[in-house]
Amino acid sequence: MTVVYFHTAIPIQLLWLGSAGLLIGGGVAVLLGIILSMITDSTTEEERAVAFLRLHVASLCGDFLSPALSSFMMQRVGPWPPVWVAVAIIVISAVAFLFVPETLKHQPHREDAEERETDTPNLKSRISHVINRFKDSLSILASPSIILLLLTCLGARPVTATMQFMAQFISKRYSIELAETGYVQSIYGIIQVVQALVLLPWLARFVMKDTTPVRFRAADEHHRDLSLARWSYGILVVGIAALGLASTLPGFIFGLVIMGLGSGFNSLTRSLMSLYVDPEHRSRLFSLVGMMEVIGSVYAQPMLAGLFTLGMKLGGGWIGLPYYVLSILVAATASLLLFVRVPKEVRDSSITQEDGEH
Repeated sequence: MTVVYFHTAIPIQLLWLGSAGLLIGGGVAVLLGIILSMITDSTTEEERAVAFLRLHVASLCGDFLSPALSSFMMQRVGPWPPVWVAVAIIVISAVAFLFVPETLKHQPHREDAEERETDTPNLKSRISHVINRFKDSLSILASPSIILLLLTCLGARPVTATMQFMAQFISKRYSIELAETGYVQSIYGIIQVVQALVLLPWLARFVMKDTTPVRFRAADEHHRDLSLARWSYGILVVGIAALGLASTLPGFIFGLVIMGLGSGFNSLTRSLMSLYVDPEHRSRLFSLVGMMEVIGSVYAQPMLAGLFTLGMKLGGGWIGLPYYVLSILVAATASLLLFVRVPKEVRDSSITQEDGEH
């Protein structure tokens, strides 16, 4: 922001230094891992998908309000007031963390043992401790299903990245002012809120009812989440493909509506991930999720930008090239979920619980 404000005196290339701030704290990826771990510590397995969904809805409020609000402000007061409002909101969010209590249930005996091991002055012992902790962290990857779920983070990240160039895409393809594109993006946010608050909860209840046809009925909450995640990815593929094929703005909006209906994929897959690790390792799991999303961002943004540039050069229907490629990538990601299996111990506990209720 400083570089842009003083662009006449500071070389614009210094914008690249903005990423150096991620060396302190790690940025959104680390923050997301911490929040997901806190939610996991504070909820049961049955409540977890709903809790992740509430987090998703909270983020949707920003997706829904910010594009329209920024467009409204830019048209009336220029580009800088929206920037300062954004900074103020981030500061307020940071202050809110001061009032969040500890969520992990501590194990004093285990912590004392770890502290004694860590406090050992011997360098060899310290190295051995680091290696053991690293091996312990790798234990969360023992199941092939958790590896497949983590790989979905790589394939799903470009879906989020599309929002960063969607404004330019809409403005170029449909010849509307950049400041007005926020209203179109807000439609996507509205559909996501409806999907998260109304449609997905209704489907979650529907597939668990005894009156539901056997073909659509889920055996338990975990199989339900897996089934809904697969369907969400399938709907997402259709919506993304529609965005690329849409030659008119109404057609693009229709694609956004379809895409919004499948927007629960992230919440559902993260809820499934927590089934494969014990509570003590879940913070490491979601830190790994954050790392995978960072890796996804590394290739997603340059890939989409390059495809957008290529599509503009080719012209015609090829302008939708980023969305064509993205739909193929998401379809490949969705295919990974076909090989995911609910952990055996979770299935057994669900059966035992049902027998107890009967």
